[in-house]
Amino acid sequence: MRRRFRNSLVCVCNEKHREKGSGVIDGKKIEWDEADQLIVIPLESLTGKAIKYSILPEKYQEISNKLEDVSWGALVQLTFSNKFVSDVEILSDWLTEFYKED
Repeated sequence: MRRRFRNSLVCVCNEKHREKGSGVIDGKKIEWDEADQLIVIPLESLTGKAIKYSILPEKYQEISNKLEDVSWGALVQLTFSNKFVSDVEILSDWLTEFYKED
């Protein structure tokens, strides 16, 4: 079996706004900037842990509009610009389709 480890094929869990802040994590002081983030579970991950990716600020509204009506767990392809999400493509909104059938 082939694994690609690019973390761009994900199930979307949430979209949230993070305020600027700081904290001590594992004994190290870290700081972070204000950002809008996608919380996702990468399909190609061996751990299955959720990851937070910041959205490119100028692409936030476009990405938010695309994700507005999708259900939790939708299969999405992420496009990155450096470390920021710059676009999303909804590949399968399977839960919405599942509930439509009921």
